[in-house]
Amino acid sequence: MLGHTRGPLNQANWPPLLQGLLLLLWVFSASYIFIAFESFLLFLYLAYIKNFHHS
Repeated sequence: MLGHTRGPLNQANWPPLLQGLLLLLWVFSASYIFIAFESFLLFLYLAYIKNFHHS
């Protein structure tokens, strides 16, 4: 996360509850992107193996 932000994006001025919710949102979005990326790699790998064995 950004450490030296000014203005409304400065998390030090936010309530702890809002900080916790933002952290949870960031963790969930990061894990969702990671899972989607992993499944995409697995799909590519399986398609490659399938084509490799058929040829």
